[in-house]
Amino acid sequence: MKKKHNFIRATAFVVLTLSILAIVGRAISSLAVNDHMLWRLSGFYLEKRESLDAVIVGPSATYAYWEPTTAWEEYGIAVYPYSTAQQPLSSTRFVLEECRKTQPDALFVININLFLMEGVTPAQIHFLSDIMPPSLNRHRMIQYMAEKGEYDSPYQLLEFYQPVFAMHSRWKRAHLPSKHTSGFGCKGASLDPQFIKGSEDVTGLFVENEERLPISEDAIYELELLFDYIEENDVEVCFFYSPAVVSYDVIPYMNTLIDYIRDAGYTLYDGAANFEETGLYPPTDYMDRSHTNLSGAIKFTKWLGGKLVEDYGFEDKRGDPDYKSWDDSVEHYDRIARIIGFQ
Repeated sequence: MKKKHNFIRATAFVVLTLSILAIVGRAISSLAVNDHMLWRLSGFYLEKRESLDAVIVGPSATYAYWEPTTAWEEYGIAVYPYSTAQQPLSSTRFVLEECRKTQPDALFVININLFLMEGVTPAQIHFLSDIMPPSLNRHRMIQYMAEKGEYDSPYQLLEFYQPVFAMHSRWKRAHLPSKHTSGFGCKGASLDPQFIKGSEDVTGLFVENEERLPISEDAIYELELLFDYIEENDVEVCFFYSPAVVSYDVIPYMNTLIDYIRDAGYTLYDGAANFEETGLYPPTDYMDRSHTNLSGAIKFTKWLGGKLVEDYGFEDKRGDPDYKSWDDSVEHYDRIARIIGFQ
Protein backbone atom coordinates (compact mmCIF):
# COMPACT_ATOMS: atom_id res chain seq x y z
CA MET A 1 0.00 0.00 0.00
CA LYS A 2 2.83 2.35 0.91
CA LYS A 3 4.62 1.63 -2.38
CA LYS A 4 1.42 2.38 -4.30
CA HIS A 5 1.01 5.65 -2.41
CA ASN A 6 4.61 6.65 -3.15
CA PHE A 7 4.12 5.78 -6.83
CA ILE A 8 1.05 8.00 -7.01
CA ARG A 9 2.91 10.86 -5.32
CA ALA A 10 5.89 10.48 -7.65
CA THR A 11 3.64 10.40 -10.70
CA ALA A 12 1.76 13.46 -9.51
CA PHE A 13 5.06 15.27 -8.93
CA VAL A 14 6.27 14.48 -12.46
CA VAL A 15 2.99 15.61 -14.02
CA LEU A 16 2.98 18.81 -11.97
CA THR A 17 6.60 19.55 -12.82
CA LEU A 18 6.03 19.03 -16.55
CA SER A 19 2.93 21.22 -16.41
CA ILE A 20 4.84 24.02 -14.71
CA LEU A 21 7.66 23.74 -17.23
CA ALA A 22 5.13 23.93 -20.08
CA ILE A 23 3.52 27.06 -18.64
CA VAL A 24 6.84 28.76 -17.88
CA GLY A 25 8.18 27.74 -21.28
CA ARG A 26 5.28 29.47 -22.98
CA ALA A 27 5.71 32.48 -20.74
CA ILE A 28 9.32 32.94 -21.78
CA SER A 29 8.92 31.97 -25.41
CA SER A 30 9.96 35.54 -26.18
CA LEU A 31 13.56 34.55 -25.41
CA ALA A 32 13.80 34.01 -29.17
CA VAL A 33 10.47 35.29 -30.46
CA ASN A 34 9.74 39.00 -30.27
CA ASP A 35 6.24 40.29 -29.59
CA HIS A 36 5.14 40.92 -33.15
CA MET A 37 6.31 37.46 -34.25
CA LEU A 38 4.54 35.88 -31.28
CA TRP A 39 1.30 37.73 -32.06
CA ARG A 40 1.53 36.67 -35.70
CA LEU A 41 1.92 32.94 -35.18
CA SER A 42 -0.33 32.75 -32.12
CA GLY A 43 -2.98 34.67 -34.05
CA PHE A 44 -2.95 32.08 -36.83
CA TYR A 45 -4.32 29.49 -34.42
CA LEU A 46 -7.24 31.80 -33.59
CA GLU A 47 -8.48 31.79 -37.19
CA LYS A 48 -11.62 29.77 -37.92
CA ARG A 49 -11.02 26.37 -39.46
CA GLU A 50 -11.10 26.26 -43.25
CA SER A 51 -11.65 30.02 -43.46
CA LEU A 52 -8.50 31.34 -45.15
CA ASP A 53 -8.11 31.80 -48.88
CA ALA A 54 -4.36 31.44 -48.58
CA VAL A 55 -1.48 31.19 -46.14
CA ILE A 56 1.70 32.98 -47.06
CA VAL A 57 4.87 31.43 -45.61
CA GLY A 58 8.54 32.29 -45.48
CA PRO A 59 11.14 34.47 -43.73
CA SER A 60 10.95 38.12 -42.64
CA ALA A 61 10.87 39.13 -46.31
CA THR A 62 7.36 37.65 -46.20
CA TYR A 63 5.76 39.63 -43.38
CA ALA A 64 7.68 42.74 -44.46
CA TYR A 65 6.23 42.56 -47.99
CA TRP A 66 2.75 41.16 -47.33
CA GLU A 67 0.32 43.40 -45.43
CA PRO A 68 -2.79 41.27 -44.79
CA THR A 69 -5.20 44.06 -43.86
CA THR A 70 -4.38 45.82 -47.15
CA ALA A 71 -5.16 42.63 -49.08
CA TRP A 72 -8.46 42.45 -47.25
CA GLU A 73 -9.33 46.12 -47.72
CA GLU A 74 -8.36 46.06 -51.41
CA TYR A 75 -9.64 42.63 -52.53
CA GLY A 76 -11.59 41.07 -49.67
CA ILE A 77 -9.23 38.07 -49.47
CA ALA A 78 -8.19 36.42 -46.20
CA VAL A 79 -4.48 35.65 -46.54
CA TYR A 80 -2.59 35.08 -43.28
CA PRO A 81 1.23 35.16 -42.99
CA TYR A 82 2.67 32.16 -41.11
CA SER A 83 6.05 33.80 -41.24
CA THR A 84 9.10 33.91 -38.98
CA ALA A 85 12.49 35.58 -39.21
CA GLN A 86 15.04 33.58 -41.24
CA GLN A 87 12.55 30.79 -41.97
CA PRO A 88 14.66 28.31 -44.00
CA LEU A 89 13.74 26.07 -46.92
CA SER A 90 14.25 22.99 -44.73
CA SER A 91 11.31 24.02 -42.53
CA THR A 92 8.82 24.75 -45.33
CA ARG A 93 7.15 21.35 -45.65
CA PHE A 94 6.70 21.19 -41.88
CA VAL A 95 5.15 24.67 -41.89
CA LEU A 96 2.75 23.58 -44.65
CA GLU A 97 1.83 20.47 -42.65
CA GLU A 98 1.20 22.62 -39.56
CA CYS A 99 -1.03 25.09 -41.37
CA ARG A 100 -2.97 22.39 -43.21
CA LYS A 101 -4.25 21.05 -39.90
CA THR A 102 -6.76 23.91 -39.77
CA GLN A 103 -6.59 25.30 -43.33
CA PRO A 104 -6.40 22.16 -45.51
CA ASP A 105 -7.87 23.74 -48.64
CA ALA A 106 -5.95 27.02 -48.57
CA LEU A 107 -3.54 28.10 -51.27
CA PHE A 108 0.01 28.25 -49.92
CA VAL A 109 2.08 31.15 -51.19
CA ILE A 110 5.76 30.45 -50.55
CA ASN A 111 8.50 33.08 -50.39
CA ILE A 112 11.82 31.88 -51.88
CA ASN A 113 14.10 34.69 -50.68
CA LEU A 114 16.09 32.52 -48.25
CA PHE A 115 15.89 29.24 -50.15
CA LEU A 116 19.61 29.38 -50.88
CA MET A 117 20.69 29.96 -47.28
CA GLU A 118 22.90 27.12 -46.06
CA GLY A 119 22.63 25.48 -42.64
CA VAL A 120 20.23 25.94 -39.73
CA THR A 121 20.75 28.09 -36.63
CA PRO A 122 19.20 27.54 -33.18
CA ALA A 123 17.28 30.80 -33.56
CA GLN A 124 15.64 29.56 -36.77
CA ILE A 125 14.36 26.51 -34.91
CA HIS A 126 13.19 28.54 -31.90
CA PHE A 127 11.28 31.03 -34.03
CA LEU A 128 9.01 28.16 -35.09
CA SER A 129 9.17 25.62 -32.26
CA ASP A 130 8.55 28.14 -29.47
CA ILE A 131 5.09 28.94 -30.85
CA MET A 132 3.95 25.71 -32.53
CA PRO A 133 1.71 23.64 -30.23
CA PRO A 134 3.17 20.24 -29.30
CA SER A 135 2.51 17.69 -32.03
CA LEU A 136 4.15 14.94 -34.02
CA ASN A 137 4.78 17.43 -36.83
CA ARG A 138 6.55 19.83 -34.44
CA HIS A 139 8.65 16.94 -33.14
CA ARG A 140 9.64 15.89 -36.64
CA MET A 141 10.50 19.47 -37.59
CA ILE A 142 12.72 19.94 -34.54
CA GLN A 143 14.47 16.63 -35.12
CA TYR A 144 15.08 17.31 -38.80
CA MET A 145 16.25 20.91 -38.41
CA ALA A 146 18.41 20.08 -35.39
CA GLU A 147 20.09 17.30 -37.35
CA LYS A 148 20.80 19.66 -40.24
CA GLY A 149 22.27 22.16 -37.80
CA GLU A 150 24.20 19.43 -35.97
CA TYR A 151 22.57 20.30 -32.64
CA ASP A 152 22.43 16.75 -31.36
CA SER A 153 23.34 16.96 -27.68
CA PRO A 154 20.48 16.18 -25.24
CA TYR A 155 20.66 19.70 -23.81
CA GLN A 156 20.46 21.32 -27.24
CA LEU A 157 17.50 19.19 -28.29
CA LEU A 158 15.72 19.76 -24.99
CA GLU A 159 15.85 23.54 -25.34
CA PHE A 160 13.92 23.33 -28.64
CA TYR A 161 11.16 21.31 -27.00
CA GLN A 162 10.98 23.39 -23.85
CA PRO A 163 12.67 26.81 -24.04
CA VAL A 164 12.83 27.05 -20.26
CA PHE A 165 16.08 25.08 -20.52
CA ALA A 166 17.73 27.83 -22.55
CA MET A 167 16.51 30.86 -20.64
CA HIS A 168 19.54 31.55 -18.38
CA SER A 169 19.55 35.31 -17.71
CA ARG A 170 16.48 35.99 -19.85
CA TRP A 171 13.92 35.51 -17.09
CA LYS A 172 13.34 39.26 -16.94
CA ARG A 173 11.91 39.14 -20.45
CA ALA A 174 9.31 36.54 -19.49
CA HIS A 175 5.69 37.37 -20.14
CA LEU A 176 2.45 35.56 -20.86
CA PRO A 177 0.83 36.37 -24.21
CA SER A 178 -2.74 37.54 -23.84
CA LYS A 179 -5.61 37.54 -26.31
CA HIS A 180 -6.25 41.11 -25.15
CA THR A 181 -2.80 42.28 -26.27
CA SER A 182 -3.16 44.86 -29.05
CA GLY A 183 -1.23 42.74 -31.56
CA PHE A 184 -4.07 40.25 -31.81
CA GLY A 185 -6.65 41.25 -34.38
CA CYS A 186 -4.10 42.52 -36.92
CA LYS A 187 -4.19 39.25 -38.89
CA GLY A 188 -0.43 38.81 -38.71
CA ALA A 189 0.47 42.30 -39.92
CA SER A 190 3.90 43.43 -38.69
CA LEU A 191 4.00 45.67 -35.62
CA ASP A 192 7.75 46.25 -35.80
CA PRO A 193 8.17 50.03 -35.24
CA GLN A 194 11.09 50.15 -37.69
CA PHE A 195 8.87 48.53 -40.34
CA ILE A 196 6.02 50.93 -39.68
CA LYS A 197 7.93 54.21 -39.57
CA GLY A 198 11.49 53.47 -40.74
CA SER A 199 12.92 54.26 -44.15
CA GLU A 200 16.19 53.74 -46.03
CA ASP A 201 16.91 55.12 -49.47
CA VAL A 202 18.01 52.18 -51.65
CA THR A 203 18.11 54.13 -54.89
CA GLY A 204 20.75 52.80 -57.27
CA LEU A 205 21.42 49.62 -55.27
CA PHE A 206 19.41 47.25 -57.47
CA VAL A 207 21.50 45.58 -60.15
CA GLU A 208 20.74 43.20 -63.02
CA ASN A 209 22.55 40.02 -63.99
CA GLU A 210 21.11 37.51 -66.47
CA GLU A 211 23.78 34.87 -65.79
CA ARG A 212 22.89 31.44 -64.36
CA LEU A 213 25.05 29.49 -61.92
CA PRO A 214 24.26 26.06 -60.38
CA ILE A 215 22.60 26.02 -56.97
CA SER A 216 23.89 23.72 -54.23
CA GLU A 217 23.07 20.02 -54.00
CA ASP A 218 21.53 20.65 -50.58
CA ALA A 219 19.15 23.25 -52.03
CA ILE A 220 18.11 20.83 -54.77
CA TYR A 221 17.62 18.05 -52.19
CA GLU A 222 15.40 20.27 -50.03
CA LEU A 223 13.44 21.50 -53.03
CA GLU A 224 12.75 17.94 -54.16
CA LEU A 225 11.60 16.99 -50.66
CA LEU A 226 9.24 19.97 -50.73
CA PHE A 227 7.94 19.11 -54.20
CA ASP A 228 7.36 15.49 -53.12
CA TYR A 229 5.38 16.66 -50.09
CA ILE A 230 3.28 18.99 -52.23
CA GLU A 231 2.51 16.30 -54.79
CA GLU A 232 1.87 13.48 -52.33
CA ASN A 233 -0.55 15.61 -50.29
CA ASP A 234 -2.15 17.41 -53.24
CA VAL A 235 -1.33 20.84 -51.79
CA GLU A 236 -2.10 23.89 -53.93
CA VAL A 237 0.94 26.18 -53.92
CA CYS A 238 2.61 29.00 -55.75
CA PHE A 239 5.88 30.81 -55.09
CA PHE A 240 7.05 34.41 -55.08
CA TYR A 241 10.26 36.39 -54.90
CA SER A 242 10.17 39.70 -53.06
CA PRO A 243 12.51 42.33 -54.55
CA ALA A 244 15.38 42.93 -52.13
CA VAL A 245 18.81 44.41 -52.73
CA VAL A 246 20.94 41.42 -53.75
CA SER A 247 24.62 41.46 -54.68
CA TYR A 248 25.58 41.04 -58.32
CA ASP A 249 27.32 37.75 -57.53
CA VAL A 250 24.25 36.20 -55.87
CA ILE A 251 21.74 36.99 -58.61
CA PRO A 252 22.88 34.16 -60.97
CA TYR A 253 22.03 31.60 -58.25
CA MET A 254 18.61 33.17 -57.69
CA ASN A 255 17.99 33.08 -61.44
CA THR A 256 18.71 29.35 -61.45
CA LEU A 257 16.48 28.80 -58.42
CA ILE A 258 13.59 30.59 -60.11
CA ASP A 259 14.11 28.55 -63.28
CA TYR A 260 14.24 25.31 -61.26
CA ILE A 261 10.90 26.00 -59.56
CA ARG A 262 9.19 27.07 -62.77
CA ASP A 263 10.61 24.10 -64.68
CA ALA A 264 9.01 21.86 -62.03
CA GLY A 265 5.65 23.26 -63.15
CA TYR A 266 4.93 25.79 -60.40
CA THR A 267 3.77 29.38 -60.71
CA LEU A 268 6.31 31.88 -59.39
CA TYR A 269 5.64 35.61 -59.12
CA ASP A 270 8.93 37.46 -59.54
CA GLY A 271 8.76 40.86 -57.88
CA ALA A 272 12.31 41.71 -58.94
CA ALA A 273 11.68 41.07 -62.64
CA ASN A 274 8.44 43.07 -62.37
CA PHE A 275 9.78 45.79 -60.12
CA GLU A 276 8.19 48.72 -61.95
CA GLU A 277 4.84 46.94 -61.98
CA THR A 278 4.90 46.59 -58.18
CA GLY A 279 4.98 50.36 -57.81
CA LEU A 280 7.79 50.25 -55.24
CA TYR A 281 9.72 53.52 -54.91
CA PRO A 282 13.34 52.94 -53.73
CA PRO A 283 13.83 56.34 -52.02
CA THR A 284 10.98 55.83 -49.52
CA ASP A 285 9.50 52.30 -49.62
CA TYR A 286 12.24 50.28 -47.93
CA MET A 287 13.01 49.71 -44.26
CA ASP A 288 16.44 48.35 -45.17
CA ARG A 289 18.04 46.55 -48.10
CA SER A 290 16.16 43.31 -47.46
CA HIS A 291 12.72 44.54 -46.40
CA THR A 292 10.11 47.05 -47.46
CA ASN A 293 8.56 49.31 -44.84
CA LEU A 294 4.78 49.59 -44.40
CA SER A 295 4.47 52.01 -47.31
CA GLY A 296 6.27 49.54 -49.60
CA ALA A 297 4.40 46.52 -48.20
CA ILE A 298 1.09 48.12 -49.06
CA LYS A 299 2.20 48.55 -52.68
CA PHE A 300 3.67 45.05 -52.99
CA THR A 301 0.57 43.50 -51.41
CA LYS A 302 -1.69 45.23 -53.91
CA TRP A 303 0.48 43.88 -56.74
CA LEU A 304 0.77 40.29 -55.49
CA GLY A 305 -2.79 40.23 -54.16
CA GLY A 306 -4.09 41.27 -57.56
CA LYS A 307 -2.18 38.39 -59.16
CA LEU A 308 -3.64 35.89 -56.69
CA VAL A 309 -7.21 37.11 -57.22
CA GLU A 310 -6.78 37.00 -60.98
CA ASP A 311 -5.15 33.56 -61.12
CA TYR A 312 -7.05 31.75 -58.35
CA GLY A 313 -10.47 33.40 -58.52
CA PHE A 314 -10.82 34.29 -54.84
CA GLU A 315 -14.18 35.83 -53.95
CA ASP A 316 -14.52 39.21 -52.26
CA LYS A 317 -15.71 38.46 -48.72
CA ARG A 318 -15.85 42.01 -47.37
CA GLY A 319 -19.04 42.49 -45.37
CA ASP A 320 -19.57 38.75 -44.87
CA PRO A 321 -20.63 38.24 -41.22
CA ASP A 322 -18.35 35.19 -40.99
CA TYR A 323 -15.38 37.47 -41.72
CA LYS A 324 -16.22 40.37 -39.42
CA SER A 325 -12.86 40.01 -37.66
CA TRP A 326 -11.18 40.72 -41.00
CA ASP A 327 -13.35 43.79 -41.57
CA ASP A 328 -12.41 44.97 -38.07
CA SER A 329 -8.70 44.26 -38.63
CA VAL A 330 -8.33 47.10 -41.13
CA GLU A 331 -9.28 49.81 -38.66
CA HIS A 332 -7.50 48.05 -35.80
CA TYR A 333 -4.16 47.84 -37.60
CA ASP A 334 -4.47 51.34 -39.02
CA ARG A 335 -4.99 52.73 -35.51
CA ILE A 336 -1.99 50.87 -34.07
CA ALA A 337 0.26 51.82 -37.02
CA ARG A 338 -0.59 55.49 -36.56
CA ILE A 339 0.05 55.28 -32.82
CA ILE A 340 3.49 53.83 -33.56
CA GLY A 341 4.19 56.56 -36.08
CA PHE A 342 2.98 55.67 -39.59
CA GLN A 343 2.31 58.80 -41.64
